[in-house]
Amino acid sequence: MTYDETILVIGTPQLTLELGENDKAVNMQSYLGSVLTFVYTVGPGDTTSDLDFVHSDANPAKLTFPNGGIVQDPLANNSLSILPVPGTTGSLSTNKDINIDTTEPT
Repeated sequence: MTYDETILVIGTPQLTLELGENDKAVNMQSYLGSVLTFVYTVGPGDTTSDLDFVHSDANPAKLTFPNGGIVQDPLANNSLSILPVPGTTGSLSTNKDINIDTTEPT
């Protein structure tokens, strides 16, 4: 995830990936300047034809802070941390073509 300016991250943000029946919350691994890095390891049963964030009209895709925390700009303004709607400009599925299929061949 990339912001348009240098940020300060307090706490450990999470994002939730849409993986069929087994959505996964992924913790931020690191950040530098304006880029947050998340690492996801494929697990049994994970499947998607185009990896993206979990999103619904009632629950927009966003960073969460399960143990508290915030993302702030250089002036200490809090970021909304809302992610692009899947399939739109800036979303994971639009920027990358990541397919995951853990079904064993028959």
